[in-house]
Formats: sequence, structure tokens, C-alpha cells
Amino acid sequence: MGRAVARVWTIEFQKRGLPHMHMIIFLHPDDKLCTPEDVDSLLSAEFPDKETQPDLFELVKSLMVHTPCGNDHNNPNSPCIVNDKCSKGFPKQFHDQTTVNTDSYSNLRRRDTGKTYTVGQGASQQEVDNRWVVAYCAYFLWKYRCHINVECVASIKAIKYIYKYVYKGHDRTTM
Repeated sequence: MGRAVARVWTIEFQKRGLPHMHMIIFLHPDDKLCTPEDVDSLLSAEFPDKETQPDLFELVKSLMVHTPCGNDHNNPNSPCIVNDKCSKGFPKQFHDQTTVNTDSYSNLRRRDTGKTYTVGQGASQQEVDNRWVVAYCAYFLWKYRCHINVECVASIKAIKYIYKYVYKGHDRTTM
């Protein structure tokens, strides 16, 4: 990942009482992800090849897919739906290449491969493609085997993130 010169994090608790971390890692200027190739070397928002990386494929499929939501997917009561739209911006648009923006999050490559995969069980099964994959770092996903959303931000939006998540405070009390 590179040399970290600083990090800020907070632990909050989700509605079911599970801990949830928001962290920002500031990289040394020589190690910052400045080009699309740099970003692609660390992050992905696509299903890996099922034949050459079966373990990583199963981890992405089970842990890093945003459940299809909204009226179009028979899931209008999903917690992410606000004003009839997904508050997380899913499904994302296809992109043939990663782009690094100076005033926003990087837009990760999400190629339209024509492949779809079935997620969920029973009546809640859905067909998904790369538009539904949450951004991840393959190393973290493989090592920790849990949902870890990783984004690349090289702008003032990092400050917004700090105040929105890292410093928002706890909404629970232990008695």
C-alpha cells in the first residue's frame, strides 16, 4: 500500500450492535495513488476471474456485492433507498478505465464483460454484474475475509469524509 504518514479512525456501532470502522490513511507523497495504473494496482470494483482466482471470486461474490435494491429489483424497502434511489449510488455505471479525479473519489474500472452472477439465496436471489461490486483491496479481502470497502480520495472530499464519519461521534451509550 505504501508508507503511511498518518491515519485517523473511529469505531461506531451499527444498529445490530456490530462494530464498524471508518479510517483514512494518508500516504507519503512518494506513495500516493496519482495515476489510474496506481489505483488499479491496489483497488478493484470488478469480479475477479472465476477460473484463475476462484478463492478471491467467492470472497467478492459473498462479501463485496451491494444487494440489488429499489423497485427495479423487487427490493423497494432496502435500508439504502432514500427518495426511491440508492443512497450508495448503485448500480454504478460501467467504465472501461479507471479515472483519477482531482476533486472527487476515483472512478474505478467496471468493465461490461457481459457476465452475470447469482447472489443471495432462495426467493431473494438476484443476478448481478460489475455495476454492483463495492470497491475493495484484494489483499485486505483475502487476508481478513470480511467486507472492507476501500476508496481512493485525493481531494478536499477527504476532509468531508473526516467530518462526516470519523468525527461524527457515537450514537450509543454503554450503561
